[in-house]
Amino acid sequence: MSSIVKSDNSDLTINADGSGKEVKIQRDGTEVLATTSTGIDVTGNVVLAAGKGIDFSATSDGSGTMTSEVLDDYETGTIDISTMNFTGSGSLTTQTAGNVLEYIKIGDLVTITGNIYVGVVTSQSGDLKIPLPFAAKNTVGTRAPGVIASYSQNIVAVAKVEQNNTYARLVKPYLWGVVNISNNDTYVVGISYIAA
Repeated sequence: MSSIVKSDNSDLTINADGSGKEVKIQRDGTEVLATTSTGIDVTGNVVLAAGKGIDFSATSDGSGTMTSEVLDDYETGTIDISTMNFTGSGSLTTQTAGNVLEYIKIGDLVTITGNIYVGVVTSQSGDLKIPLPFAAKNTVGTRAPGVIASYSQNIVAVAKVEQNNTYARLVKPYLWGVVNISNNDTYVVGISYIAA
């Protein structure tokens, strides 16, 4: 094993001087990192330590109060909605074609999309609870109304996300009225909220 060791606190500079010259780092004979004329090429994943991320503090800030400039998370996945409950009592099962929603999380922002193909509704009491992959942030400023389009009912509805909740409520926008759900209804979902 070869190594380069510096015993003082000065910088270590490796310079590839000339056109087409690169600095390359290999592991077991396989290139994992190389410099180019415009930046760095990495052949594998860049793995960050827990709680760390990409720091954008060199960029200018917006006019609001900036709280973070570190992008520290990215994730995609699905949410099982094969069985959902209501805020009072009762339950709902979905058809096989519509038993998952997809989500993407970039930093603290979570976006959920997909279709809810209702199968059978059993004794609805209250609002439908759409599960969230992450709990919502526990501040009033993070309340969010997601968009719900109904294919089978002539209604306007929203998915209301409350702070610290693990679900969104399917409600009417005026006075958060109850949406009465029937067997075989279809809803198209688009929800964005800030996670805890």
